[in-house]
Amino acid sequence: MQQGRITLGHEQAEAGVRQLPSWMQFISDEKNRMIQIAQDLLVVNQLAPYPHFEEWEPAIYGALRTYSELSRPARISRIGVRYINRVVIPRAPVRLKDFFTVYPNLPQSLGDVHGPFMVRVEVPKLDHKVLITFGTAPAPSPSEVVQAFALDFYDIIQFESAIDDNIVKIQVEQAHENIVVAFEDSITDQLRSLFEPED
Repeated sequence: MQQGRITLGHEQAEAGVRQLPSWMQFISDEKNRMIQIAQDLLVVNQLAPYPHFEEWEPAIYGALRTYSELSRPARISRIGVRYINRVVIPRAPVRLKDFFTVYPNLPQSLGDVHGPFMVRVEVPKLDHKVLITFGTAPAPSPSEVVQAFALDFYDIIQFESAIDDNIVKIQVEQAHENIVVAFEDSITDQLRSLFEPED
């Protein structure tokens, strides 16, 4: 990977390219899980179809054990758990407050109609912080009468000193729980009914 850089000054401009550290991706045979490794970074991605967290959680600790054995990092300084939800509502336009509890709130003088948007808020949760990002997303197909949104939850915790495997597991599970609560509190029953199968 390479990074380009352009610096503009009053009388001159400078441009350069530098080589970035290696970034590797390993994809499972089923194509539903990916492990990404870079300098001081380990990412475990669970791709569709999405099983329950408890089913793929052990893959996080297995990847961390292997990474630790091979790279011998000094310590873990940060853990992040992130869920990016793509929500497609089969109608357009929609009133956001019918489906979500997080949405842009405009002055009444501007009316109810608006274009693409993005809202981001940081919520402290004990030692964690949860970043909630909500915005419009491209529709699956231009011909479909739907509205698509991205509802992104990212729980982050920083560590000032070394932690053991037990603390990692406790904090990952706490981060997951924070995201579950944030997700459930960010949607309405009307949207929830779209996710649940009919009897």
